[in-house]
Amino acid sequence: MTIAGLPLARIVGLAAASLLVLALAVWLSWQSPAVQDTVYCWMQENLVSENLGTRPDDVVVVAAAAETTPERTGCDAADDPAVWVDSADPSNSLIIGANKRESLSVFRLDGQRISERQTGGSNNVDVRGGISVGGRDRIIVGATSPRGSRIDLFELDPASGQLLDIAEAPIETTPEVETSGFCFYHSARTGDLFAITTDQSGLIEQRRLYDNGAGRIRAELTRQLRVATEQEGCVADEPNGLLFVGEENVGIWRFNAEPGAGTAGVLVARTGVEEANGGRIQADVEGLAIYAPPHGGPDAGYLVASSQGNNTYVVFDRAAPHAYRGTFQLTFDGGAVANTDGLDLVAMPVGPDYPAGLLVVQDGFMKKPGKPQQNQNFKLVSWDAVSRALALESGERAGAGELADVEAVRDGAAVTVTWTADGPVDVLLSDDPGADPETMTVVSAQDTDGRHVVRDLGGITRPYFYLRAGDGSGQRVAVRLLPLEGGRNFRDLGGYPTRDGRRVRWGRVFRSGMMAHLTDADYDYLSALGIRVVCDFRSDAERASEPTRWRATPAIDYRTWDYRDNDSTGGLQIGSLLAQPGVTPEQVAEAMVDGYPHIAEAHKEKYREVFHRLAAGELPLAFNCSAGKDRAGTAAALILSALGVPREVVVEDYALSERMVDYETELLAAGSSQDAPQNASAGLLAGMPAEVIRPLLRSDPDYIRNTFAYLDETYGGVMGYVRSELEIDDAELERIRAALLE
Repeated sequence: MTIAGLPLARIVGLAAASLLVLALAVWLSWQSPAVQDTVYCWMQENLVSENLGTRPDDVVVVAAAAETTPERTGCDAADDPAVWVDSADPSNSLIIGANKRESLSVFRLDGQRISERQTGGSNNVDVRGGISVGGRDRIIVGATSPRGSRIDLFELDPASGQLLDIAEAPIETTPEVETSGFCFYHSARTGDLFAITTDQSGLIEQRRLYDNGAGRIRAELTRQLRVATEQEGCVADEPNGLLFVGEENVGIWRFNAEPGAGTAGVLVARTGVEEANGGRIQADVEGLAIYAPPHGGPDAGYLVASSQGNNTYVVFDRAAPHAYRGTFQLTFDGGAVANTDGLDLVAMPVGPDYPAGLLVVQDGFMKKPGKPQQNQNFKLVSWDAVSRALALESGERAGAGELADVEAVRDGAAVTVTWTADGPVDVLLSDDPGADPETMTVVSAQDTDGRHVVRDLGGITRPYFYLRAGDGSGQRVAVRLLPLEGGRNFRDLGGYPTRDGRRVRWGRVFRSGMMAHLTDADYDYLSALGIRVVCDFRSDAERASEPTRWRATPAIDYRTWDYRDNDSTGGLQIGSLLAQPGVTPEQVAEAMVDGYPHIAEAHKEKYREVFHRLAAGELPLAFNCSAGKDRAGTAAALILSALGVPREVVVEDYALSERMVDYETELLAAGSSQDAPQNASAGLLAGMPAEVIRPLLRSDPDYIRNTFAYLDETYGGVMGYVRSELEIDDAELERIRAALLE
């Protein structure tokens, strides 16, 4: 006899096993902690298997390079590692390992224990260097106690490996709640160090740590966050001000890490590899780490998670929407590395064995083929081995199934929409950039070829499309370059993704070159956009030479600034360079790169007003300069960065200008002055060899990248510049994001 396709005997057996497990759980709940611990240890040593769970088809195997000395205590002891990198000599870097039964240990990279600090048990651990306490920089180690509600803080002496007291007093977390997870957040914005704890109830607490004036650290609770169920692992992405938390049976949450930010979280990866619509992790979600290459920008790198339910490690993009990049297993000395709790990852060379960084994971499965069982320890893994196995640097994306590569291109009177997706897609049309998809016109249903040409736009001047996938997700798209007869580089800034999974709204902000040659037909087109404000960054002479005579409706607020041509370069001094005999293209290109950051300084009064108008909701807004690539390009880069668009995407938008406009033909033939080098006269430009002039006409990614490098070094990043120089506070920034993101 069968029921639902299963033999009756098997059903009875499964039911009996379930009842046995339930009975054991009830019995354990009545026993003393010592008995519970004994039973748990027996189960840990005899029932845990290296073949747990369901693994994705694309899993790869990577061999660990080394291991630490086993823990002194048996059963489930080792839990979480943290790596401190010695910047002077990375080969002297140290690993701090948490033993939840008794202590914190410090290991060298050869795996040898050099010190041990008894704590009564430590669960999760983290470390930060360069923290000023008592007038000098310290290396601070923090850990949680698994048998109470306490944070332990120590100073690491790198010479001896000793952990020294540094806290003013014991730091108690919320009473009667067992604290488990721990991570630091060192704010790039304020310089404050925060201790973040997670517990079994779903509570997340954030405490500011500060010098008490006597060389000790004091803590104050700054805020509480919450998920619904038990969590443990956490990690901060400090350059981006983000916090990731693992809710063990649900997935990975992302929060804003700044204490003054909101408390809402975004679920960026879910558990359930068995499910068609599930995630890539199998519960429990345990350790989390960020791979942040030091010279890769704030979006480069990966988020790594321990998928304890199937003994794997899952890699996602660091930048939103945190696309899945691959899954790997670890082995060592012929056996599996499994049942991992915590892990840590550094993204810089750490000795010759770890040229691209070091991953350290807890190994909870110590049965090796042909060898006696030993106590738990930590395994050391070369990130280069992981990267090669998963082809992370090849540019490929594993497991991409959602809408991607969405684009709309004008082709005469028609628009061609293209995309990639695994399943069918509906193509919807409206003249409203924010239209509800349910009210839009379906121009193609269940389209599977990834391309649709829309020839009948229904009289719509500026069409906006919405692509709806079979799972209900969707993405808006429009033609980026406006089809204007007399326009120069007039572009919509909409559609770009942000790190938190949103997108820039279409039809809200436009960038352009000068508008002196717009035709009546162009103004009819622009009238449909409803632009309210135009900010013209050009100098007095530029505006006099090529005046804007706006005649679209409604009437606009046309904002200009009075300054002379030789002030517009921000110190580039290109004209004086071009006047030198024998100047080379390489010298001009170098001058452009070196001088480009000064545009942000020379024009911050203008950028400040643009940002404040955005915060005031004066939308749609357009801004322009002459060519639409340097002053306007810098403004666009600042706005997109403030909205959270990944840096490389911002760079791609900047670089579009030279693809949209043939500056060499258009500008030189017309004898027009250029945007960045305004002190170079048109006559001088016309008399120069084309190869010398060409760097002036480019939107070379290196130009804007150097601006970003300057802002990073001078202001701690774009947001530091926006806050201090453009005088935008958090409330205004939130208003800008609310208005421009969806």
